[in-house]
Amino acid sequence: MWKRAELKRRGRENFRKNYWPAAAVSLVLAVMMTNIGGPYLIRGEKYNLVSILWTDLLIPWKFQTGIGIVLIRDILYIFIFAVIEVGGAAFYIRNREEQAKAGLVFSGFFDGRYKKYMKGMFMMHLELFFWYLMLLVPGIIKSYAFRMVPYLLAEDPDLTFAEMLHISEEMMRGQKWKAFLLDVSFLGWRVLTTLTLGIAGIFFTGPYIDAVNAELYAVLREERRVQYDADSAVIGVHPAHRE
Repeated sequence: MWKRAELKRRGRENFRKNYWPAAAVSLVLAVMMTNIGGPYLIRGEKYNLVSILWTDLLIPWKFQTGIGIVLIRDILYIFIFAVIEVGGAAFYIRNREEQAKAGLVFSGFFDGRYKKYMKGMFMMHLELFFWYLMLLVPGIIKSYAFRMVPYLLAEDPDLTFAEMLHISEEMMRGQKWKAFLLDVSFLGWRVLTTLTLGIAGIFFTGPYIDAVNAELYAVLREERRVQYDADSAVIGVHPAHRE
C-alpha cells in the first residue's frame, strides 16, 4: 500500500534530479492546458473534484464564452493538447529511470503515435462526457477511475480503448479516495501558485505534482502486476501466457 509522504518524496527527488527539463515540460503542459480553461487553469490533476472546485468556484476569470470559443477549445484539445498531455506522461514515466529529454512532451507528433494518442484520449473524454451528463458525482468518480489512461497510452499505445479503460479502472479500484486525498494535499501549493501569479507553479508546483502523479502510476502498475502474477499462480496459468 502506498503512502502520500513516500510518493511525494520520490516525486521531489525525480524532478529535482532533472530540474530544468521537468520545469520546461510542466510549463508547456500548463500553457497548453490553460488555453482550454476549466480544470487546467492551475496545472495539476485533470478532471478531479479539487481542480473543478478550485478553478470553477474560486478563480475569478473565465474565458469560456460563446459556443464558437468552446468549439475551438475542444478541437484544439482533441488534435493538439491531448497528444501533448500523453507526451508529458511519457516524460515523467521515463524521468523516473533516467534524465528524460524535455522534447519527449512533443514525441506524439513525431514518433508515429499521433493517431493512437489522439484517438485514445478522445475516446476517454467522450466516455467521461457521458458520465458527467448523468450527474456530477458519477462523472467525478469515473474521472478518477480513468486517471491512468494517459500513462497507459504513453507506455503501450497499442492497447484497445476497452483495454485502457479496464486496466485503468483495475489500477484505481480501491484507490480513488486515497487519490482524492493526495489531490487535497496539494491545495496549499495551488494557493501559493495563485498568490505568486503562477511563478511558483512554473518553478515548483507543476513539476512536483506531475512527478508525484507519475509515481502514483508506477506504484499502482506494480501492484497490479503483483496481483496478476499471484492470481495467475493460483489458477495455474503458465508464465509464458501471462500479460
